[in-house]
Amino acid sequence: MKQTKHSVTCCQFNSTADKLLATYNDEDIYTFDPKTGLSETRYSGHRNNATVKGCAWFGDQYIVSGSDDGYVYGWDSQTQHIVMSLYADENGVVNCIEPHPTAPIMATSGLDDDVKVWVPSANEWPQTMKGIKQV
Repeated sequence: MKQTKHSVTCCQFNSTADKLLATYNDEDIYTFDPKTGLSETRYSGHRNNATVKGCAWFGDQYIVSGSDDGYVYGWDSQTQHIVMSLYADENGVVNCIEPHPTAPIMATSGLDDDVKVWVPSANEWPQTMKGIKQV
């Protein structure tokens, strides 16, 4: 058995169970083909070191995860680009993320004392990712 310092901190199937999403400590997020076990795509930009992080499918088009920098990040599952960053924890770490199964709503929690519920509120999609910092 190959020894590694990375361990899975969260894994989840998409709605059709043909892709498995997994995040590792000190590593990125990956999707796998559950039939072959082979990695298909890699999503970079969050930090999963200080505590255990969750990741989730947000529908089948997006992937979301908490990060050690206090942000929630969202990736387009096809392009692997970050398309969303939300400042979500005053104490600096977002551990848990749980999208609603059918509505565009998600809940997050981290090291501060609050559970946050996120709902769409903008009239138009942001055109830039200004403010997103290098992780």
